[in-house]
Amino acid sequence: AQSSLGQYHNLAKAYEHPLDRNSFNMAHGRFGAASQGRGAESIAVQSIDGTITVLDGESVAYSRMLADFLIPGPWIYLSRADAFYTFSSSFEVCCFKLST
Repeated sequence: AQSSLGQYHNLAKAYEHPLDRNSFNMAHGRFGAASQGRGAESIAVQSIDGTITVLDGESVAYSRMLADFLIPGPWIYLSRADAFYTFSSSFEVCCFKLST
């Protein structure tokens, strides 16, 4: 769209999903794609209490509590390793691989 002030864009909400916990950050990717053959991207939400909630589209796929968790911090998904990386309250970098 165009206005006298320049070009602008509209955002339209596609969907929303209420969460049970206060969220801190997110990562996205094809979690478990290497082992499950899935192609769709998912969103992993890290909450303030250390729970990871994975959303597949409009529904919750699963939630898990991180072990040895103190405060939320960096949270990244690396597709090559098909794993999440963060750190623990023991000052260690932790890698979490998905398994079924």
